[in-house]
Order: sequence, then structure tokens, then C-alpha cells
Amino acid sequence: MTFIVQAPTDAGFQPIANTDTTQNHYNGQIVIASDPVLGAGEFVYVAGPAANTAGQTVSSITVSGGIATMTTGSGHGLLVGALIVITGATPTAYNGTFKVLTVPSTTTVTFSFGSSAAYSSGATYVSSPIVAGQVVTLVSTLSAGVITQTATAWAGTVNTGTPLGVAATSFLAGTYGWVQLSGNAVVQTAGTPVIGNAAYWSASGVVQPTAVASKQMVNAIYATAPSVVIGTGTNAVTLQATQAVLNISRPFSQGAIT
Repeated sequence: MTFIVQAPTDAGFQPIANTDTTQNHYNGQIVIASDPVLGAGEFVYVAGPAANTAGQTVSSITVSGGIATMTTGSGHGLLVGALIVITGATPTAYNGTFKVLTVPSTTTVTFSFGSSAAYSSGATYVSSPIVAGQVVTLVSTLSAGVITQTATAWAGTVNTGTPLGVAATSFLAGTYGWVQLSGNAVVQTAGTPVIGNAAYWSASGVVQPTAVASKQMVNAIYATAPSVVIGTGTNAVTLQATQAVLNISRPFSQGAIT
């Protein structure tokens, strides 16, 4: 999606999907941005987690038609849109940061790759702790008089009443970016939701339509099923089987009922 900031003007004209390696806006700044398919929504600028997600040694990488397929020795847990940072590879063309395009299996992912060099050995990777479309918790801390909001993937802890949002981009460790608070948001989903379903926690940052006690994403309703086309003409986008649109309005995790 291509959400563009509309207001306030001091945030500048920029894509919401950008992340920053240095803080470029006030932490907690809220803007309105619009997209030709999803419409307008509110976004807040926050810090990402301090550490990347540990990966593992790469078993093999094969390339065909500019698409690399990476195989891991055990389940990788990666989501579509995750950023993987590969190091130690021979040849060195395989070192760098890549975006996961598809997840064919629990031990394979694909990404775009511009070299025809054959992979040899040595590669390991880490991945982004937050992936675009994951539901995140927004936690505030106070240090030396400065309030900082930090996003972390929603862990599904029961009865917390914590503010939630949807990551507009994938965050590597130490970066800053935008989290969506209202409007139509593309999310990482499990199950087979239909329009009108409520959303509940399923796994780290992933929601589902199946009810889970004390783990509802309040103020969030499914606006599409997975694997559908949204938009028309050149703006049309086909959602993957693990993606759907939620309509959100300042969502939060279900709190205790007293």
C-alpha cells in the first residue's frame, strides 16, 4: 500500500511505509495519511524493538528467474513482508537485507535476487522483529523526562487493555516508523475470516477470526477475506492467503471484566 501523509504539514509529504534509522519526527506524533485503495487512516510514529529476531544457519539458496528460494534446517517462523539480514555467505552477493515475498513452507522463503551467482555456504540470518501487517502493542516508557512509545508484536497476554495498532512497515532493530491506529489496515491473519468477523490473537502479531477468551482485538472488524483483490485498475492488489483487511478504530487488547 502507498499511504501518503496528508496532515499535519510539519510531518512532510512522505510515504508511511518508510522506516528511519534515525528519529525524524516526534515520538508519538499522529498524522492522517491516505491510500487510493484503503482510504484514509491515522498513524503514529514510534520506535521499534531494540533487537532483531534470531534466525539460523541457511541450508541452501537457489535462484530462478530473479527469485531466490532460501531453505532453513528447521521451522523459520517468518511472515510475508519480513526483512531478513543475511551475513557470512559465500559468495558475498548473498549478504544483505532482503524482503520475504512468499512463504512456500515452514522451512522455505523467497525473495528477489539480482545475481546469478550460485550459493555455496556460510550464510546465517536475523529477521525484523516486527513485520508489516503485524498487530503491535504500544508501550510508553519515561526516561530523563522523555516519554517514548515503542512497538512490539502483540504477544496475546490476557486482560491487559493495552493500546494496539497495525505496523505499516517492517521494523529492523533500532529503527523508527509508523503504526496505523484507524482506517482500513492490511494485517497478517490466520484462519478463514469473512467480512464482519471480530479479530482475536492467534500468534505473535497475527490475528484470527476464531474467538479466544480474553484475547479480542477490540474496535477491529474484518473488512475482507484473505486472497481477494482490493482496488481496481493499476491500483489493484491481490492479498495473499495470510493477509486480510481489518477496519480499526484506535484498537486495544481486551481488558479484564470486573
